Amino acid sequence: MQTGDVRVTPPSHLPLAPGPSFTALVRRLPLLRSDRIRFFWELWKEYGDVVRFDVFGRRIHLLTNPEHLQYVLEKNWRNYRKADSFNRERQVVLGDSLLTMHGPAWHARRRLAQPAFGRKELDGLVAVMSEVADRTFDTWAPLAGRAEPFDLAAELTGLTIAVAGGTLFGVDLGEDAPAIRQAFGFIVEEASRRMASLVRTPLWIPSPRNLRYRRMIRVLDRIVYRIIEAGRHQERTGSDVLSRLLAARDEETGLGMSDLDLRNEVMTFLVAGHESTASSLAWTTWLVATHPAVEERLRAEVAEVLGDRLPRADDLPRLEYTRWTIEESLRLYPPSWLFDRYAIEDDAVGGYRIPAGSELVFLPWIQHRLPSCWDEPEAFRPERFAPGADEGRPTYAYCPFGGGPRTCIGNRFALLESQVILARFLQRYRVEIVPGHPIEPFTLIALRPKHGVLARLAVAGGRT
Repeated sequence: MQTGDVRVTPPSHLPLAPGPSFTALVRRLPLLRSDRIRFFWELWKEYGDVVRFDVFGRRIHLLTNPEHLQYVLEKNWRNYRKADSFNRERQVVLGDSLLTMHGPAWHARRRLAQPAFGRKELDGLVAVMSEVADRTFDTWAPLAGRAEPFDLAAELTGLTIAVAGGTLFGVDLGEDAPAIRQAFGFIVEEASRRMASLVRTPLWIPSPRNLRYRRMIRVLDRIVYRIIEAGRHQERTGSDVLSRLLAARDEETGLGMSDLDLRNEVMTFLVAGHESTASSLAWTTWLVATHPAVEERLRAEVAEVLGDRLPRADDLPRLEYTRWTIEESLRLYPPSWLFDRYAIEDDAVGGYRIPAGSELVFLPWIQHRLPSCWDEPEAFRPERFAPGADEGRPTYAYCPFGGGPRTCIGNRFALLESQVILARFLQRYRVEIVPGHPIEPFTLIALRPKHGVLARLAVAGGRT
């Protein structure tokens, strides 16, 4: 049998992977609601690199060995697509997009969208990121010096929505920002709850939650379609992503994207461009504020490279420690905390049979804490990402954006945005984390701080 880029021998003689009995699994199921990371962590610790469990007709495998992930995501990736049980919920909000499609349709869409995320194109967005971040930080000035703390994570969400508007649409989302924030807040929580549920209420049932869910999606649709329509009726020559997608033509067919195609991709980029980045920045600013030596080294680098001016694209390679800090934050608290796949044909992983129709999941949270790959894995040490520090480390020991051909198309966009915002934030402000405020991960679509990040703000030296 030929699947993907490797030849697979039908593995019917191989054993199934180990895992909990039905009774043992039932005892663990409450953790799927209360602490999903712990649920998978305990399975890995007890059963090893490949764990199988069957629940309500679904056969699920947890993979944790970096070599196994490389095989599934890269070497034999064509035998695996997104798992329907998760993907159906994504499609309710995102439709057919790069995140949810597979097969030839996905290839065609990726080919069409990829130029908008090229190195030159993304470098052209850095100035917009810097300017929008700076304007937003202006609005934070009243928070500085106040005795009453504020939720830094919530403010960062507002900031990333503003940056998404400038870089994705080339517009100021100021008037729409509250509606976007409210709609996405509910959608993210509801979609996450539904994906974690073993039994889901069909969306056609007019329950209060379902009705609100559909209403919030319509709110976002109206905003996105209005921007797309305006873009089609005016000359778009900007460097924002929508302008490039409107101009994109398939090299084989010569066709561009329909309004529905654009809606689905813009909705996907909007989710990734604000939800994941806001979560990442919340974790990063908390880690930096609670590690004074890291903070001072960051401030010294930013002062040396930028002085008091806004970051430019050609500055970012020299903001080296800033990038390492963001990458170390992504290691400890990866916003994309779970990835899923579905086996199209029978396969073998780690000496175990993976029957066709199996679902596979892997958690960067676990990969990023493997003691065999990371020394003192719970410690926050940006130097792990210095040149040469990864020698001997398996490639898939670090995978905050997935891997293989389906690596997140916006991975470099996210890193650039985080680098720009963190650098400008350090130029303008300092934060003090409120002692005793609980910080724990919350497994929504992106990994958020469950109780926010309660902090006090102070003006940094230099320009304000």
